Order: sequence, then structure tokens, then C-alpha cells
Amino acid sequence: MRLAILQSNPLVGAVHENLRALIEQAESKIDQADLFITPELALLGYPPRDLLSMRWLLEEERAALESLKEWTARTGRGFLVGHSEGRDGPGHRLWNAATLFWGGQSLGTVRKQRLPSYDVFDEERHFAAWPATEAQACFEVEGKKIGVFVCEDSWDSVTAFGKHDKLHYSALGADPRLSADVIVNLSASPYARRKRPARESLFREWARRTQRPWLYANCAGAQDGLIFDGASFAVDREGRILRQASLFRSDALVIDLATLNGQGVEAARPFEEWHELGDAIVTGLGDFVRKSGARSVILGLSGGIDSALCATLAAEALGPENVKGVSLPSALTSDLSRNDAADLARRLGIAFEEIPIGEAVELHSRLTQARPGSIAHQNLQSRNRGLLLMARANQEQRLLIATGNKSEFAMGYSTLYGDMCGAIAPIGDLYKTEVYALCFDRNRRAREAGRQEPIPLSTLLRPPTAELAPDQKDTDSLPPYEILDIALEGILENQGSPLYGREEKWGQLLQPRHTWASLRRQVLGQEFKRRQAPPILRLHDRSFGAGWQMPVAKGLS
Repeated sequence: MRLAILQSNPLVGAVHENLRALIEQAESKIDQADLFITPELALLGYPPRDLLSMRWLLEEERAALESLKEWTARTGRGFLVGHSEGRDGPGHRLWNAATLFWGGQSLGTVRKQRLPSYDVFDEERHFAAWPATEAQACFEVEGKKIGVFVCEDSWDSVTAFGKHDKLHYSALGADPRLSADVIVNLSASPYARRKRPARESLFREWARRTQRPWLYANCAGAQDGLIFDGASFAVDREGRILRQASLFRSDALVIDLATLNGQGVEAARPFEEWHELGDAIVTGLGDFVRKSGARSVILGLSGGIDSALCATLAAEALGPENVKGVSLPSALTSDLSRNDAADLARRLGIAFEEIPIGEAVELHSRLTQARPGSIAHQNLQSRNRGLLLMARANQEQRLLIATGNKSEFAMGYSTLYGDMCGAIAPIGDLYKTEVYALCFDRNRRAREAGRQEPIPLSTLLRPPTAELAPDQKDTDSLPPYEILDIALEGILENQGSPLYGREEKWGQLLQPRHTWASLRRQVLGQEFKRRQAPPILRLHDRSFGAGWQMPVAKGLS
């Protein structure tokens, strides 16, 4: 039997378009495969969230399922598709399900048992869990048994998506699906840094444990702040990845079941962490803009490292012709910053404009009586920039990119209605030290490809500064980023504790101006700002946004 994983990039809620894309993918491989396999909830897109409460949309999905059944009747092929399914009884009225159509007939349906409701997931809001006590049968096709699991149902006593979000599932034990001739997992697994090797390790171990081949079907692309890395694969019974789909984009991976039972050759994609991290942002930003119905973006170019990286990745995601950078110098902006902003735009080939803000800042300073050098005066500069960028975005029908990073969002080192303005924050889940590392990596990749480095060396080498006060440096207010970022990782991703329990060591480095307690207070005290931030592309196990649910008003010790 020949199977094809349709690694799709659906748009949430666009049922007819998603159906058409799946059929086009299948028909491109119609002579090479007998059974086509989709990711989880492939017709609705993932995560559909409260769209699942819209009955008209669920009716569209039912009609799409009938169309797929008819397609299998016409072609004589099979389709294993992830979808929602209505149910009777009290409580949640939907299953998260997968149905196999073959030759115009439905051969059965499996329903998801383990509903993730942690971090960015909230499936229990709409779905019911299939009872663990009720077995789910294998599909039988052309003399072969196919066992099907939906995403989380194959995570067996492992760390899921967060370092401390352990799901203590009972072992699957004697589940009849584990003895099928081939086992398939339909998934919608979001990207996080370093997650792909862990995911592959899980299914390698499943294959070795069950002595059965496994197929993993993941979606690709991005939806709002979630990025899906694709990388669907086929694992033989010895745990070797024999076929693997592309990263971050739609693909159709054809597998002959016979090859998964013989001596295969390892074909897993090598893990290139920084390369993949940059490509994840490119995917997330590009899909956010396109799926929002826009074509082009605008952003402020300060001459600093954050806006340089955002502009570089935006040019990759959308093409330089669809990116515009604007320099907004004040009286405190150095010639180096202005020159670096213009040089970056030239290197990238993007549109560029300079709009001085000195007169506007002076006017608003008089109106607000903001004393020069005060925080209020510093914020006026940022807010004038935000005002002008938003006006340009409206006038030119572009989406505005917010260029803040995770270190700044964590510490509140950002201005509401100023540099936090925007439709999307593509590097809002990158610590400042990661921003530098990714910039060096993008420059290295350009050199190796024989292209000019996109980011000027002077931008990379100068000390970070917001240039909102004379001779200002970020270290005037913050610890050095190489120390701060490790502390922030402990606070944000290690349940508020120092990484590896090394509080004494990091406490010494943070003293005397900053302590663990003062950093925690500052991070937790900035929640009112983050609630008003634009959507952030999720790149770590825990990011600000849907997976960070912190009260605004709270006690801070």
C-alpha cells in the first residue's frame, strides 16, 4: 500500500479553501498513492478556538466531508481526514476526530482522548474527551490494519510543550491500534525552539517499542501567533526516519508501506537550530500578513539591532518590495543610528523614508509640560514615532510591525502606544541575546550564499541604546543582557526560579542594583503593558500571549 501525508497549511475557518487545497495536493500525487492522510482538524484549521461555536461553519465542514467522500468514490482512493464531529449528550458537543473514507464509504472514525488544555491550548473548552475505557478499532484496508491516533493521544508519560507541563498519562498498554500494520498520528503541533528533535525522538521510541512503522502528519505554516513547522515523517519499525517532509511549508510525502518494513536508510533532516528559528519567524510573519488579507508592512528603523532583524526577516517573508522602513530621528538620535538605518534599507532593497520628529516632540512637551530628561519626555519621543508609523500604515495600507524583543516586554522596557504599536511582534519571543545570535546567523548565511550581509557591522557592535536621553545605554536601567536573559528564562520558563537552582551565583552577578526579587517584581508588574501588546510569534515553550495567563492586579513580594 502507498500512503501520502498531505502536510497542509490551512487558514482557520476557510473550510472550502482548505478542502480545495487538500484535493489539489492529493491529485498531484494521485498516481503515486492509494491513501491520503491529513493533519489534525485539517478542514477547519488549527486552532479554531471559538469558531467552533459557529454552527454555520460546522455545517460547512460537514459538507466538505461529504465532498471528500464523493472524491474517494470517483477516484477509488482513500482519505484519512482530521475534523470535528458532533455528539449527543450533555456537556461539550464536539469530538476532535479523524475519519477514513474509501471508495465512497466511511470506514470508521476515531476520537481524541487526551485534550490539551495548558499553555496555548484550550481544547476542553469545545471538545469532549473520548473515554479511555472505550477502545477504538483499527481500520482495515486492502488486507492491512491501520491504527490512528490524534495528536496528544500518542504522548505517553512525556514532557509535552512546557518544561513543567508534564502530562502524567497512563500507558496505552493493550490498545489494539498499537498492533496494527502501520500506525498514524494526525497532529497540529506548534513549533518551539528545540522541539523538533524531541518530537522525533518520541516517535522513534514508539516505533521501537511497538515494532511497527509510524507515520506522523503535521501541518505547516502559521496561524496568529502559532507557527507550525511541518517536518512530517515516516519511521520504520527500527526507529529510523526514512522519509521526511519540508520544514514550515506545504508538502506531500509519499511512502510505500513495504519500505517501512525493510532495512531503510536514515533520512531525518539535520537540526540547524538558528537556521530553523529564523525560518520560523519568516513563516510566522509571512502567513500572519497574508492570512490577514494584507500584502505589505512598515516598521521603524532605529539603527538598532531589533529593527534590523525585523526588517531582514520581513524582506525574506514578503519580498523587499513589500517592506518599508522609516527612520524617525529626534534631536538625540546619533548620526550613526541614522546612517545605519539607511544602510540597512539599502542592503535589503526595501523602501526607506526619514521623518524627523523634533518639532512634534517639542510641541507635545509644551502641551504636556513634560520635563526634558524625564520618563514622560522619553516616552513622548516613542509615542510620536508610534503615531507617525500608524498614520503611515493607514495611509499606505500596510501592517505595522512592532520590533520589541522578549527581554524588553518582560522588563517593561517599552512604551505603550509608542514602540509597542503594531499588528504583530515577530521577535517578541526572542531574548535580546538571541536577537544578536540570529543576526549573526543571518549574516553568515548571506556570506555563504555569496550575498551582501544584510545587517551592518556597526549595528551589531554598538552597545544597545534607546537614544531617548543623552548618552543613554540599556545598561543604565537593566543588567547586561547576557546576565538578564538567563535570569528572565528562569523567571518566565522555570516557574520563577533560577535555572538549575543556581540562585546564589546569579544573585551575585545581579547585585547590587538588581536581585532575583526585584527582577521578579519588575517582570510581574508590567503585565498591564503586555495585555496591550500586539500578537507575538511563539518561539519558546512559554511565550507572552495565550500561553501566559498572569493577573494584572496582584500582590508582588
